[in-house]
Amino acid sequence: MYNSAKILLKNDTKEVITYSNKDDKIFSYTKNNDKIKFTPIDEKRNEVLQNFDCVIAFETNFGKLNFENSLDEFFNLLKKDGKLIISVINSDKIKIEQFLDNSFSKKKFLKILEKKFNNVELYSQRQLLEEYENEPSSIRKISADFLKKIDKNRTFYIKHFQKKMKEMDERKNQAKEIPNSDYLPEKYIEGSDPHYLIAICKKY
Repeated sequence: MYNSAKILLKNDTKEVITYSNKDDKIFSYTKNNDKIKFTPIDEKRNEVLQNFDCVIAFETNFGKLNFENSLDEFFNLLKKDGKLIISVINSDKIKIEQFLDNSFSKKKFLKILEKKFNNVELYSQRQLLEEYENEPSSIRKISADFLKKIDKNRTFYIKHFQKKMKEMDERKNQAKEIPNSDYLPEKYIEGSDPHYLIAICKKY
């Protein structure tokens, strides 16, 4: 949550309020001279939780919540003309049992949202192309540190790992850098098949 708040504050957001339904904790994040300050909110919650310009609900575990009741709460948090930005897994694309509670078809997602919001814009999360590769560098570093301790002469490494590491380095050098635009959602086009559905809902 800290990193998400940091991104928003760097883009002219005055204050970010975060809530975790896992431990029922609320924090306020503000920026002062490029330093991020976060403060727990334990008292006067009702005074804080109102008149929001925007509510963002990404990766929310709706399996533990009633989705429509959650929408009612989001709606009540928003001020007039406020916006809800909400993301869910597209069940038309991903059919995995562990994600069923957090996934919706496009048709069902829109039907529920439009019961509460008169203005709903649908977007899809772009998928990264297969030609892009992301080497797990942190795992590689941990493995290297471990091998240094047990294979000081590098005999085991040379015999079993050196060739594979060289191949990984060659693939990394040939891989294209991922453009920032590939991380951005795009307006939903009928017939597209995204992993995630994102809706921007405006309260009137």
